[in-house]
Parts: sequence; structure tokens; C-alpha cells
Amino acid sequence: MVDRTAIKTNQDLLPSWRPGKYSILFFKSDFCTQCLNLQKPVLNNIQTKNISIYTIDAPSAETLTKKFRIRSVPTTIVVNNQGQAKYINRGFVNEKILLEQLQQVVK
Repeated sequence: MVDRTAIKTNQDLLPSWRPGKYSILFFKSDFCTQCLNLQKPVLNNIQTKNISIYTIDAPSAETLTKKFRIRSVPTTIVVNNQGQAKYINRGFVNEKILLEQLQQVVK
């Protein structure tokens, strides 16, 4: 089940988040080879002015990992412009799927 809790209610957890932008939260670990070798390049390819990508070191962000129930990395969360988590992808997700999810969120 998707946790649709608004990020904007917890800007203390992610201070740089601002309403009005679509975002992807990328939970990773320095020891995760899929995070660095697969997921990060995909996110670099889709980054635009209208999408903010937040890279979060899961082991050191205990409050955020608990909030979004992060149990494995990589995990990506597609967030609408109001700060609500709309899609949670556990494990590697390819560019096509992320772009489709972003298109659904923008509608």
C-alpha cells in the first residue's frame, strides 16, 4: 500500500522540498551496487527542470526510511507537486516505467 502522507507536512525531514515541483525520492546506500550502477544513471537521464530528484542515504535517514517504510535499496518514490507519494518502487526500476509514472502524476 502506498503511503500518501504529504512531504510538505514534514519539511523538517526534507528541508529542500518545495510545493509545486514533481519529485523523485531516491533511497540508496553506498554499499548498493544496483543503486550506483543502475538506478543512479536512469535518474540522471530523466532529470529535468520540472523534476527534482532527492538522493537519500537510507542508513543515515532513519526518520524518512521509517516514514516511507523503506526496507530495501534502491527504492524510488514518485511524488506529485503537492508532496504526496504516488508510486513506490522497491528495487531497480527502469527509465520507461519511471517516465510512465511521472506522466500519470502530471495528469
